[in-house]
Amino acid sequence: MVEVEVAALGSVPLLSLEAYEDGGIRVVCRSAGWYPPPQLLWKDGSGQHPPSASLKRSRDERGLYEIQDVIVVSGKGDRNVSCVVRNSRLEQESSLHVSAPFFHNARPWMVALVLLLLLLVMCFGVIAYLFQRKVPSAG
Repeated sequence: MVEVEVAALGSVPLLSLEAYEDGGIRVVCRSAGWYPPPQLLWKDGSGQHPPSASLKRSRDERGLYEIQDVIVVSGKGDRNVSCVVRNSRLEQESSLHVSAPFFHNARPWMVALVLLLLLLVMCFGVIAYLFQRKVPSAG
C-alpha cells in the first residue's frame, strides 16, 4: 500500500500597507496557490500573535487556496510584523518592519489642527482684503 500526500507551495506572502485606521496602520498579508488549505498567523517582534481583523479564504479555478488577513499595527511598542502562511505540510514566511514616520501621519488631530490653522489664515486674508476695499484711501 502506498500513500501519496499532495501539497502545493503557495506564493511568498505579500505584505502591504493599506491605510491609516484606528490610530495605526492597516497591514494586509496575501498568499495564493496553496494546497491543502493554509493557515495564516501574525507574529510581532516578541513572538506574540496580534489579533486578526478580517481573515478571508477562497479557492481559485484550479482548486488551489488563497488566503488574506488584516491587522492594525499601532505606533506603540514593537512595530516589527511577520506574516506566516503554512499548511500541514509546508511553510513560508515574510516579514515587514513598519517604521516610525508612518505613525506620525496617523494622528488625525494633527491633520485637523493644520487644516484649522490654514482655514483661519485664509479667513483673515479675506477679511483684510474686504476691509481694504471698503475703507477709502486718504489721499
